[in-house]
Amino acid sequence: MTSRFPTAPDDRYRGLVRDVDLPEGITAVSLNQFLGVVAQALDLAEGRPRSHALRVCYVACAVARHMNLARAQIATVFFAALLHDVGVPRAGERLGDLAHLSEHELFAVHPLHSADALAAQSGRAHGYSVVEALHDHAFEGASGVATLGLPAQVAEAVLYHHERHDGSGFPMGLAGGAIPLTARIVAVADYAEALVAVEPNPLLARRDLEAGLREQSGRTFHPEVVEALVAVTRRDDFWLGFHDRELLALIPQYSEIEGQPLGAPALLRLAAAFADIVDAKTTGKRGHARRVARCAAALAARLGFAPTRVEAVELAALLHDIGMLKVPRRVTGKPEILSMQDMALLREHALEGADILRAVPAWAPIAAWVAAHHERYDGRGYPAGLAGEEIPLEARILTVADIYEALTADRPHRPARTPMEALRAMGTMAGAEIDPLLFSLLQTAIVDLDDLSSVP
Repeated sequence: MTSRFPTAPDDRYRGLVRDVDLPEGITAVSLNQFLGVVAQALDLAEGRPRSHALRVCYVACAVARHMNLARAQIATVFFAALLHDVGVPRAGERLGDLAHLSEHELFAVHPLHSADALAAQSGRAHGYSVVEALHDHAFEGASGVATLGLPAQVAEAVLYHHERHDGSGFPMGLAGGAIPLTARIVAVADYAEALVAVEPNPLLARRDLEAGLREQSGRTFHPEVVEALVAVTRRDDFWLGFHDRELLALIPQYSEIEGQPLGAPALLRLAAAFADIVDAKTTGKRGHARRVARCAAALAARLGFAPTRVEAVELAALLHDIGMLKVPRRVTGKPEILSMQDMALLREHALEGADILRAVPAWAPIAAWVAAHHERYDGRGYPAGLAGEEIPLEARILTVADIYEALTADRPHRPARTPMEALRAMGTMAGAEIDPLLFSLLQTAIVDLDDLSSVP
């Protein structure tokens, strides 16, 4: 089954909606491939370029292999490096009241800046919140790793990757050999990537990296780990991989992990777990993506989609707000009307999410649905102003499900509406914001969805 998407005026959108074959189901990916994709969303959450986590992972795995670590330890390093900042979205929720500070200013700074120094820069009134958020991102990171179903050793490496060899790190102040080796490797890889990232000339970055690493040896980082990284960075092949634009495609080569494709049920569970991390960034939206997915899947099933096609819609619904990780908490948590600048930033999330999902080429249709889930039936939506049936049917399903969930869920500024109240409100949107036929379908499905708020 195929669907033809029209050309759109937005250049970025045009690339998403070219003629593509829509999958009957979800194209399978491995666990390491999926996490490699979502790790790029985590980069956005802390204001870093989308390649940051992939490069940290590449460096860390190179060091682990040079040190002849066992295969299981290399796997731990691989996952911990990819997800070392998975706690940023949840920890960033604490910053909602700090109008002068966002996750980008806090978490994208030089990795050797101490929590106390950053707190001092924020002033006495906000210093405690800054320290708490920094420490929280380590604890929340370990919790997030566990939520994703990864081994305890990975959670441990994420928890301790900000500890320092001399004991001056956080969150526990561990020193020397008390810090797990895997965490020490992730820490030095994170630092090395940051040093290279701030130098626009790659040749100068390569030249100066060794001096920068040795300066911290025995103080911040374990000397043996530093020496391993220095040895690795003297090889030309290392730098060719580091600067490869298709670094995500190299994951199977440098992870040394057998990437068995995940079945649809396992992939949906993983996507739901990651969606919880995305939703946790915004107060009052916990469980949002799961509820949207349940509603969207119900509508797709009532349209007569094959079960595998319903699963594809469900995956898109679970990940429809992944691009929201780029939007600072000071914007998503703002109680007053957003400024034009804030609104423009908020509107970027649809395309950002789609761009992330396009990293799996076979997911281009799913990315297109995510890109279009804020289009309006009357053509007044974004990002491309598509109208009516120009909008992919699956995207129109996401829109209806997203609005219904928003109306029937508690929010900080208002209580949840009942299903009937939500339908009355949505009735005024039919033909304008939403597809009137899908609204009619929602009305018939409402009995099955009246317990949507119970979805965790």
